[in-house]
Amino acid sequence: MSRAIDTLWVAKNEDQAIPPRVKLRIFAAAGGLCEECTNLIVGKLRPEYDHKIALINGGSHTEDNLQVLCSECHKVKTRADVAEKSVMARKQRKAAGIKKPRTIRSWRRFDGSVVTAPRER
Repeated sequence: MSRAIDTLWVAKNEDQAIPPRVKLRIFAAAGGLCEECTNLIVGKLRPEYDHKIALINGGSHTEDNLQVLCSECHKVKTRADVAEKSVMARKQRKAAGIKKPRTIRSWRRFDGSVVTAPRER
């Protein structure tokens, strides 16, 4: 195993903050550029540290899964990550046979009779 892999930072849990030394290494590896739009991150354009594969989508909280993005690119990527998570959650619920409970439980038929249904589908 190479020495570079031995020194990579791995978080103890998903809530752990990224240490400043790791942020410096990630920023230096990117050359001070946003890894998405390649704009130079200086002045008012602040660096934001993002997971390449989001934690909510199964990514790891490790140094090799981190990248530096400008705030605009980070917003766009976060939106895409959340959308991907919703699609995956919906597919998992469907595969498991889990349906949303009914919100309308009674209604009238055309002949005027009332139909009452259980909350479960």
